[in-house]
Amino acid sequence: MIRLCDKNVWIAEQCELSSQFLCDYFKEYASNVLMVTDRGKAKGYLTYQSIISVGVDNWKQCIVNEYVTAGADMWDQAKEIFRKHPNLKYVPVYNQNNELSYFCYDSYPQKESYQYIGQILKILSSSPQLLKWQETFPGIESVEIYDMNEFSYYLAEILELKGIDVVLHGEKWKLFSRKVDSVQTHMDSTIMRLYAEGTEMFPQSREKCDLTLSFGFLIALMRKEVRLLEKKMQKEWDNFFICRFPIYSELSYRTDEEDYMTRFVGGADGRELTDSMQKQFFVRVNGMEPEEYYKKKEWESDHLIPGLTEYYGGVRIIRSSKGKNTVWLLGPCIVEGFGVLYHDYLCCCIDGYLKEQGMEEYGVCSVSYFMNWIRCKKQLLRFLYGKKTLSFVLERTLAGDNR
Repeated sequence: MIRLCDKNVWIAEQCELSSQFLCDYFKEYASNVLMVTDRGKAKGYLTYQSIISVGVDNWKQCIVNEYVTAGADMWDQAKEIFRKHPNLKYVPVYNQNNELSYFCYDSYPQKESYQYIGQILKILSSSPQLLKWQETFPGIESVEIYDMNEFSYYLAEILELKGIDVVLHGEKWKLFSRKVDSVQTHMDSTIMRLYAEGTEMFPQSREKCDLTLSFGFLIALMRKEVRLLEKKMQKEWDNFFICRFPIYSELSYRTDEEDYMTRFVGGADGRELTDSMQKQFFVRVNGMEPEEYYKKKEWESDHLIPGLTEYYGGVRIIRSSKGKNTVWLLGPCIVEGFGVLYHDYLCCCIDGYLKEQGMEEYGVCSVSYFMNWIRCKKQLLRFLYGKKTLSFVLERTLAGDNR
């Protein structure tokens, strides 16, 4: 999740810089940014984080010339820059007048809850009608949002599209020429206050502040929609079984192998791993070198998966096998086989188990709904309605009770 911060910026001509100067400078001002100029023209930036991975003697290779300009697409642009430069900590943010205003950073990019909240916001941004605000928060007429980051930016847009009064606080909103600190005209009992950057007591720990609690209600909203879909399916289908998986953070015990799997299957692109220990973990988990693994993964995407894929309206289905009866796997990326080779897909594991038990009359299909299930649930129900099915709703991301 992209967040903004202030930095002290010093300016120095490139011809005046040396390894010794930078060593002395960042030893005293490790959190500062050094703007590098060439005859008065900005050439880029140096930070302690940008040079530490390659060494101060190679500082010329570490001048950061990437930046983003305030706008609706700046969030995705910043993420792409951080993806291309994994050792980069901060990226400059310019306003519409081409003036340096802030620096941005990717806060806990692998944090599971942040990924889910970001995906939910993107779904609601494209389909704001899915946010049933009055049913979920009856009596709330206004939302006050304190401070601005990627999540609060999208949320403010969604609420305004829904006709909810939004009052913004914080100087960062002025990047988008938004009016801040408007006079509140609603009764206090009808106002929801959202602290987008948290309310921690120690400002120096601000960047480390976990914002899941501030935006966690979005996961609750999505969970409620999933429950409604499940009830509808159970009412309409004759043979329906729910199997729900907890999210990783809810597990009371995790083995070392599970920690390895979580870090290096689906999360990290092994081709970009530079640490030798991380590469060893990747090989341990996947049984092969990253280059070989991704070569096989790309071959499957081009030659194997398309032949197994069917579309019903906007619903994408991977049909692993056919039979008189069908096991439907509905859920997020776990049913899509994200981060694993085809023979390790959950659908393949279940299909193999059924065949081992002599249940040849069962076929297996996967329906990955996390990114589009709400938009497609009507088509999905029309397609599945009336079928005799044994269905596993795998709700790893939106875990609830353990029925």
